[in-house]
Amino acid sequence: MSLNRVVAGVLAVVSVGGCGGQGPDDGSGPDETVASTAQAIQGGALEAEHLYPWVVTVDGSCHGVLVDPSWVLTAAHCVDASTIPIARYSRTDPYTGVVHAGSRYARSNPSRLVYKHPDYNPATLRNDIALFKLDTPFTLDRYIQTVAIPAAASGAGNVAAVASYIRHGGTRPAGKVVVMRAPIAASSVCGAGTSELCFQKNDAALCNGDSGSGLVRNVGASLASNGRATVVGVASNTPANNCSSDDLGLPVTMMDVYRYRTWISQTMSMSLADLAGDARLRYEGQASRGQLELRCERSPFGSTTKSSVGPMNAPGVELRHACGAGTRARASCTGVTGAAITGFKLTTTNKVNGASSTTNLPFTASSASYVTSYDATGILIREFSCTVGPILTR
Repeated sequence: MSLNRVVAGVLAVVSVGGCGGQGPDDGSGPDETVASTAQAIQGGALEAEHLYPWVVTVDGSCHGVLVDPSWVLTAAHCVDASTIPIARYSRTDPYTGVVHAGSRYARSNPSRLVYKHPDYNPATLRNDIALFKLDTPFTLDRYIQTVAIPAAASGAGNVAAVASYIRHGGTRPAGKVVVMRAPIAASSVCGAGTSELCFQKNDAALCNGDSGSGLVRNVGASLASNGRATVVGVASNTPANNCSSDDLGLPVTMMDVYRYRTWISQTMSMSLADLAGDARLRYEGQASRGQLELRCERSPFGSTTKSSVGPMNAPGVELRHACGAGTRARASCTGVTGAAITGFKLTTTNKVNGASSTTNLPFTASSASYVTSYDATGILIREFSCTVGPILTR
């Protein structure tokens, strides 16, 4: 069954009611009334919701991930061209306890701006993947961020996770999400087709309300790197029937996002290179209360053309912009407390010949900032990273 098919009636009510309710930025987070009716991850672990700043709910009974400030990726069976879906998020600041929430409607002409894959089959749930464009982009900050589109396939054995705002069989504690983390399973486990993945964990199961959830892995993660949060799958269907302990260990069929990357790029009218960005900033190492900021500045006067900020306490966050020719990139890591910046570097790669060089940049224990020279031709990729570690005492 599709993961939210049992609550399809709830989905319809929320979609119609949402059109006449409060607008975006009304301060509401995920719809707790619907969430308490729907069912979701059985088993799983409770983790702080700020660790998953790309997760949104879709009309209260589905999930999705933000792949661009203006675009949400979800399952095709979660959206309907006759309604206007709403993306919502809620994050509790781990330092202050303040809840930060936001919401956005899809564009007001849903027949053009809710995009199900053209080969989606509702009977078989093949190609069960969709995008919708938001009426107003989210402003990327410490509480809402994007995930990357994969540049390579994710095979069996790679560890990934789904985070859900809905907890089956109990109340979700404030500030927490329910997380199912496991290696991607072999295709034979769920009979996956060529454009699908299997996901399974013996002591947990996805269930109603988890449709559209992003299966996210931190690509490139290692002892020296946090990696980049990348959405590799979209939750579609499972043989689970009643969201009970009997369903633990049942596999979930995911749409393999890598196989749909060309459709995603074409639908968003953005090249894969632009989605990847030519200016990037992330932190490595220890989490802290600091803030990332990345700007594109236009020649000759240094006017800002694009900017965003992000947290330094969610592994996998990376700010990315397609700055383009005639721009420079300005990156900063500031406000680090309870830890110390121990490194700041810039790696520059030539898109044409692949030549790459890394430069160590100046920094202090609490902040680091640098602006590149202008790239007149737009052939450079500029990647910044701040490394954070414990405060050293004598």
